[in-house]
Amino acid sequence: MKNFTCIAAIALLAGLLISPASGVEYATDFLEPGNPGGVSGSLKTFDDEWTIETGHTVDMDIWVANLPEKIITAGFFIDYDESMVAIVNCDAYDGALPGPWDADMTNKVDNPSGPGTYMVILGNLGSVSPDSGGDIPMAKITFSCISPGGSTVTFRPVPDFDTIVGNSSTVYDPQVALHSITMFQENQVTTTTTSSPPSTTTTSSGITSSTTSSPSTTTTTIKRCLSESIYGGYAEETKLLRHFRDNVLRQTAEGRELINLYYLWSPVIVSAMEGNDEFRTWVKELIDDVLPVIQEAVE
Repeated sequence: MKNFTCIAAIALLAGLLISPASGVEYATDFLEPGNPGGVSGSLKTFDDEWTIETGHTVDMDIWVANLPEKIITAGFFIDYDESMVAIVNCDAYDGALPGPWDADMTNKVDNPSGPGTYMVILGNLGSVSPDSGGDIPMAKITFSCISPGGSTVTFRPVPDFDTIVGNSSTVYDPQVALHSITMFQENQVTTTTTSSPPSTTTTSSGITSSTTSSPSTTTTTIKRCLSESIYGGYAEETKLLRHFRDNVLRQTAEGRELINLYYLWSPVIVSAMEGNDEFRTWVKELIDDVLPVIQEAVE
């Protein structure tokens, strides 16, 4: 089983050869509890992964980030698997939600290129200024998970349209790389143990009564994400690994293949760690050794 972990570590190291994205880009912010999102209240955690149960929804802000100047237009084009997730609602930060865009210039189009696509175009001829981090929120999207399993949602500039245009008339579309997020119903194993106490019979004054206790059921749910299993879902190490995945590995076909391999073998490795503290410690130490190099790659 250690060979599988070595393969995962080698895959991560190979991904370090890929240059990280830079310049203007899209950023997504899942609105976890305590994060209201929006212009002034957002925590700007810029998460690129979320786990929801089938039939449940999650809100997510989409930003245009790392802007060097004011802009007059913005927008995005979404590709997603409509058999896995659905866009339930989309409100722009144009007055529908408090924000800087001009509602008269907002254009939202469902299925512009067929099922599984969505488009938003925003504008303000008076220009919109980035915040202190160089970022501007565009819209809040509500996604629903309609089928179990992982699903990738990709954001990109609107085809055949100057999507992100600066106050200097600079069109930033050519430098904006694809931005992908992953939403999935967490790959879990649920073990159920049922015990039925034996019937008891009591005889008193010639009368026999039988009492049977109802079966008791214990259910245990096990996480299958390797980084979450080791560090926890909101740990800095987990955030770093997600950032590396989304901003380095996702930028090339080779990197996306490494991500697929990770999700293929991660449940196997987590299963091997269960009840084996020595192996769990070995895996954690291996990842700990790689983290500083990954940190350098994303900076």
